[in-house]
Amino acid sequence: MSDFRSSENKHSLIAMLYQMAMKDGVKSDVEMSFIKHACALFKVDPLNLSESVLKDKLPNYSGSLMQSIADLQKVILLMFVDGEVTEQEHEFCLELALKLGVSPQAVQLIIEKMLKSHGKPIDPKELFEIHNIHQN
Repeated sequence: MSDFRSSENKHSLIAMLYQMAMKDGVKSDVEMSFIKHACALFKVDPLNLSESVLKDKLPNYSGSLMQSIADLQKVILLMFVDGEVTEQEHEFCLELALKLGVSPQAVQLIIEKMLKSHGKPIDPKELFEIHNIHQN
């Protein structure tokens, strides 16, 4: 299965994941494992990521709306991976939604559903239905 993402978008996704992991001030082992897996999947060498990309500034991103939704969902999943959702992480997801052109209302609903289910991922079909309702 080939990945059609640009190199810049792959780096941006890894940077978004890294920034999410840092929002609560603690890089947990499970978060770092998630990010290492994403690096391997997208063939991104984490050593090649510039320091500026990993800082607080949101990275440039030019994916389609569908790709933005899929990548934002990866960030949301990372938020839940350590079993604790902080206000900083929650706010980061909403801020990131705005940056990616995704409805913050849809993201809020997805986060609420995942909180109620203790972090269980949302079915992709339901995920895109939620976004379709709130995007229009």
